[in-house]
Amino acid sequence: MAKVWDVQTGKEIGSMMHKAVVRTVAFSTGDEMCLTAQDTSFSSIPTIFVWKLDKDGKPVSSTDPITSLVSADTGKINSALWGHMNHTIIAGADDGSITIWDVETGKELDVIVEGDHPKAIRSLQYSKDRTMFIAASSDRHARIYDARSFELIKEFASNRPLNSAAISPVMNHVIVGGGQDAMDVTTTSTKVGHFEVDFHHLVYEHRMGSVKGHFGPVHSVAFSPDGKSFASGSEDGYIRLHHFDKSYFNTKNF
Repeated sequence: MAKVWDVQTGKEIGSMMHKAVVRTVAFSTGDEMCLTAQDTSFSSIPTIFVWKLDKDGKPVSSTDPITSLVSADTGKINSALWGHMNHTIIAGADDGSITIWDVETGKELDVIVEGDHPKAIRSLQYSKDRTMFIAASSDRHARIYDARSFELIKEFASNRPLNSAAISPVMNHVIVGGGQDAMDVTTTSTKVGHFEVDFHHLVYEHRMGSVKGHFGPVHSVAFSPDGKSFASGSEDGYIRLHHFDKSYFNTKNF
């Protein structure tokens, strides 16, 4: 099940029923629709559903999506983005591919990225201007692609499987987070698990530093819209909010 909540009141305003675990959700530009990606199970296959929302953000139907995009060949879909003018959906899957789908017809248009990621795509995030997006993968790399041509632009190497990556809206910086598999966390130290959030230079790609604090794999990272802080969510059950001091913005932004 996927649910919609009112941010100001904290109340649930609607829900969307599924037959299996929901891996990712995203609002369309204009907030008139949302997408959900359902995992595989004994009674279902990986599917992206598109739901109509009313003016208050409530799903028009909790059981009947307006479109279903069936992904039988790629494995489960871990992350998805709305494409240009909400006409398409870009999805990252367990087989390491990134595909593009036509929302109106519900058909797969093309496999836009294939072979770059030998392991699962864990997350996709746009840059602030939506001209590019970054993909984080279990292959220990994050890669940036042009949002229209889908050309590979930049590549960032890590020492751990990555679950999430984000592009700063104000600095030439990229953050990545991940860590070893959750099943192995109790048998090792946090140092060996690599649970810190790393900073990379957007242009030169090199690692600049890291922020520690989590005691489990980092599953999600995101910059605030003004770029003055970032959030990280972890297997340890905590969401950490990090605020940059003035010296961060006074450093030379190469």
